[in-house]
Amino acid sequence: LAIFPLTFVFSLPYAESLFLLLALAAFVLTWHERWWWGSAAAALAVLARPVGMALLPALAWRRYRTEGRRLTAYLPLLLLPLAELGFFLYLGWRTGNFMASPDAQERGWGRGVSALPIVLVYTLWHDVIEAGHLRFVIHILFTLLWCALFYKAWRMRMPGEYLTYAARRQEHEQGGVRSE
Repeated sequence: LAIFPLTFVFSLPYAESLFLLLALAAFVLTWHERWWWGSAAAALAVLARPVGMALLPALAWRRYRTEGRRLTAYLPLLLLPLAELGFFLYLGWRTGNFMASPDAQERGWGRGVSALPIVLVYTLWHDVIEAGHLRFVIHILFTLLWCALFYKAWRMRMPGEYLTYAARRQEHEQGGVRSE
């Protein structure tokens, strides 16, 4: 967090601070085997920021490490997709468009899902080389720094749930590289 260029948003009235608190609460509560409370915190994180769905594979990995294949152990994790589904139903009820949020992301900011190497090459070619927007170089450099730190964490054998969450979070963030 200390080197992330947009850390200043934690001091602004945005949902990022709430999301960070809820994501950390989900990890802490599940670490102490409070799966329903941890999943509830994760579901609230999904409502705070759609990228909260990245908690689902991370928490599922943690649950798999502790419980194995017992299906009933995964029931608390259903709160996350239920929260997302509830939000989309609310959007449909209020706006008439169940996909209003993803549509706004794509139309307004040009965000979408893509693979990291494709996003990096596309940003380098179209935004830096062709358009001459040098400010995108900082996005590319921080992404490469993130990749190096992720690799270092993997080599240090950091628990899989944290690596899974970090990878999914970065994947969602990369959808916004072209947001300026």
